Amino acid sequence: MDNCSNLLAFDTTEIKSNFSSKLSFLQYVNAQNYEENKQRFSVAVPEYFSAGFEEFVQKRSELTQLVIESQVVNLSQSYYQHALSPTGAKAYASCVAETNRKLIAAWVEFSTNSQIVVVIRTGVGGHESITTTFSRVQPKERIVKLTAGGSKAYTFDYDPKKDFSLVINATSDTTGAQDQTSIEVPRVRSMRIVEDFVDVPAFITAGAGGNGNTSANPIWTDGAFVAPAGGYYLLPETMVEVPPRVSVFSDGAGLGQFVLQQTPTKVNGKVHRIDLHPTAIDGTSGDTQSQVRVSYTIRAMRQRVVEDI
Repeated sequence: MDNCSNLLAFDTTEIKSNFSSKLSFLQYVNAQNYEENKQRFSVAVPEYFSAGFEEFVQKRSELTQLVIESQVVNLSQSYYQHALSPTGAKAYASCVAETNRKLIAAWVEFSTNSQIVVVIRTGVGGHESITTTFSRVQPKERIVKLTAGGSKAYTFDYDPKKDFSLVINATSDTTGAQDQTSIEVPRVRSMRIVEDFVDVPAFITAGAGGNGNTSANPIWTDGAFVAPAGGYYLLPETMVEVPPRVSVFSDGAGLGQFVLQQTPTKVNGKVHRIDLHPTAIDGTSGDTQSQVRVSYTIRAMRQRVVEDI
């Protein structure tokens, strides 16, 4: 990352309200600027700045993977243009121009539903002047020469629902040197995370009894909750028993009590399977064995990213 990147400033309101801008901003955060961004944006996106950088990377990776799995069209790398504040864009572009003595640098000053204003700036010094031309689209204003350290704002027709692309060519009137920069502003995209839920059933059987002891001759079958395919994972806290308990076989004996052991299997921190095993089984009769079916249900959830067209 170049020496001017620390001047990039993002629009807190935009990051907080727009999913795509938030995703673009999160890709910009690295180990070097994490603490600074944590101080500035922990209120806007608290779920990503609640701990250290390693946890941040994990949560960002999960969000990125969610976008990939949802098969949403890939976000352009230049979508961060939406997330930048005008002040940050100006500071960065000016720094690039001056630090590298570039003939031309540019940034988006602001945009409306019909116009976008782009400011160009030259980093040359002395008495040099710069001639500029525009490719792909033309400004509403007359194009003027830029003198050392000068800048000029130009207005273009703009439709937020369409990609905006502008190429700016610069030629030194003194040396004939040439340079080029571009502005790429992808169309505004409204995306959001939605949650889907399904109920997943499972059952076990348990019974005991006979030989004068209600706990004698225990018999059981294990069960398991398995999250459905397609990105679902289980929510253990939603597990409930579904009455009634149904007798598999008995001679009037039932199920007194038992302890249900639950063994979860996690993938990337999310529960994808819970194995159920009844133990410490006690029937209701010491004269005969029973076996009773006990049913359960649990909720499974998945998240998807959808785009509002």
